[in-house]
Amino acid sequence: MFCTSEERISSILAKYFTSPSWIVEEKESGVNNTTRYIRMNGALYVLRIYENHADEQKAAFEHAVLRALGEARLPYAVPQPCLSLEGGTYVFSGDGKLAVLFHYIEGERAELDISEVALAAGEAVGQLTAALEQVKIADAPAYEPYYDIYHVHPLVSREVLRTWLEEMRGLGMKDEAESVRNALDGLEQSLPELLQLPVQLVHSDIVYGNMLASGDRITAVLDFEFVTPDWRAMELGVFLAELFPPDRLGSPEAEEACWQAAERALEGYGRAAGLTKAELQALPQLVLLRRLVLVPHFLGRSLAGVEAEDRAQYYLAGFAKVQRLIAEQGLRLTALAERYIRKEQQA
Repeated sequence: MFCTSEERISSILAKYFTSPSWIVEEKESGVNNTTRYIRMNGALYVLRIYENHADEQKAAFEHAVLRALGEARLPYAVPQPCLSLEGGTYVFSGDGKLAVLFHYIEGERAELDISEVALAAGEAVGQLTAALEQVKIADAPAYEPYYDIYHVHPLVSREVLRTWLEEMRGLGMKDEAESVRNALDGLEQSLPELLQLPVQLVHSDIVYGNMLASGDRITAVLDFEFVTPDWRAMELGVFLAELFPPDRLGSPEAEEACWQAAERALEGYGRAAGLTKAELQALPQLVLLRRLVLVPHFLGRSLAGVEAEDRAQYYLAGFAKVQRLIAEQGLRLTALAERYIRKEQQA
């Protein structure tokens, strides 16, 4: 059945509250989903409407992880779903959209270019890595690991991605397309070695918008939608990739600021967690893998009609910038990681 946005939200909230006296506020939303703030009876909630899928299994897995983390005594908050009137942690709108209502968590978006915030954020990533190592979920995970790159999006197979790269070569993005093609080939060649890295549950998407802070203290890590088993060090690789945004690469001054933030983040991570020698040495590849995965992800969203056609091209161009950085200074990243993060023995 067709719904306007207001009708959709009302159909969702009616499954949580008996009285329609809520106030809906539209603020910032994430890239993948629609977010609304809900005021009801003096309390504030966050409503997430999933735009990527309507898969109950994915929501159930995410919520099982959140329940476990809620008992882990982390020094910051993680989202906790509200129970619907029927006692579930997710509902469907009148037109079939999957939705979840979360308790609101105080805090502002973490400014990762502030030295002390980068330090605290790195420590928070390490703390989450340590906590997730202890979480065991019986259900099958809903998402594939980063390295399974041809299953990142159901519409982007190996053939689709490589055909699109050929099209980009003819549209003035020859170097960028070649950069991604070479990275795909390199990933396939290095997989046997990388598959020896330790595996555990990882958040998979710790980025600027998914961390809250108060002053220089991290108050929450948000959005566990993509939590799944993957290489343990991938968590840190994703976070480090966030500290080197492509838009800031190319200017020596801006790049050096990125390096300063990365160093503080690595220092913080080392306060909370360790990695094996192989993981430390793989970090440059994992940073690159994070940026690589964004290309098929946004290509798939474009093909599905939920993203502008040029969005995948934006990430294609961004990947080439990060690949240049890693090619030139990957050893610097490894050296910093080895300085601050204790080495564990491979199990």
